[in-house]
Amino acid sequence: MRKSNFELLRLFCIFGIVVMHAMGNIDTSLSVWNTESHIFVNALFNTGVTCFILISGYFGIKFRLEKLIEMDFMVIFYTVAGVAVRGDLKAKELILACFPIITRHYWFISCYFALCFLAPLLNALAEKIKKDAEQKLEEKNQQKKAEEEKKQAETKQAENNQTNTEQKNNQTTSKWISPSGNIYIGVKLYYGAGDEKMYVGEVVDISEKVRMANGKTFRGVCLKMYGGSIEWKDRNEIILSGKWYVKSDDPALNN
Repeated sequence: MRKSNFELLRLFCIFGIVVMHAMGNIDTSLSVWNTESHIFVNALFNTGVTCFILISGYFGIKFRLEKLIEMDFMVIFYTVAGVAVRGDLKAKELILACFPIITRHYWFISCYFALCFLAPLLNALAEKIKKDAEQKLEEKNQQKKAEEEKKQAETKQAENNQTNTEQKNNQTTSKWISPSGNIYIGVKLYYGAGDEKMYVGEVVDISEKVRMANGKTFRGVCLKMYGGSIEWKDRNEIILSGKWYVKSDDPALNN
C-alpha cells in the first residue's frame, strides 16, 4: 500500500542523493564557495540513505530470496557494464564486478542485503516487543479497572454503612407510636402501614365538638396538610384505625 507523503519523501531523497553524488567531484580547493556548497549539500542530502532505511523499517522489510537474486543480477549487470564502459577490463576488476555485494562495491546495496537477511529476526523482535507492550498495557488497564472497581465498591460500602448507621440512629432516636394520648398542637401525623408511612399534616387545632354540614358532630383534629390546606379529621378514627402514627421524638410531645 503506497502513501503519497512517503512517496514524496522518497523522491526528495533520490533527488538529494543524485545531487550529492553529482557535486562529489567538485574541487573544493579552488574556492571557499566550492567548499561551503559541498559541505552544505552533504549535510542536507546525506540523510537520504537514512530516510530510505527508516521508510523500509516503517513498512516492514520482508525477506524474499527471489527478489534479492533478481536485484543481485541487476547490480552485477550494471557493475560489469560500468567496468566495460570505463575500459578497465582487467581480470581482477571483472571478478570483483561479478561479486559487487560481497566485495561491497556499492556499500548501500551490501548493507541492504545484510538488512534483508536480518529482517526475519528484526521483525520477530519487533513483534515480540509490540506484544509485550500490548500485554503490559492490557495488564495496566486491567489493574486500573480493578482499582476503580475496588474504589467504587469501597465507596458504595461506605455509603451503605453510612445509610445503615443513619437508619440505626433513626430507629434508636425515633419510634412510631400510636396517636392515642399523643395528639397535641404542633404534633405531626403520619399515615400508612409498615415502613411505608407518609407524612399527612401538622395538628393546628383540637376540638371536642366539630359540627358537619349535615348536623352531625365529632371530636375533631384540625390538620395543616402537606399541601398547605386546612382539614378537620375525626379524632376517634385517627386513634382507632391503627394506620395513623406519631414519631416518638416529635418536639411537640415534649412541650
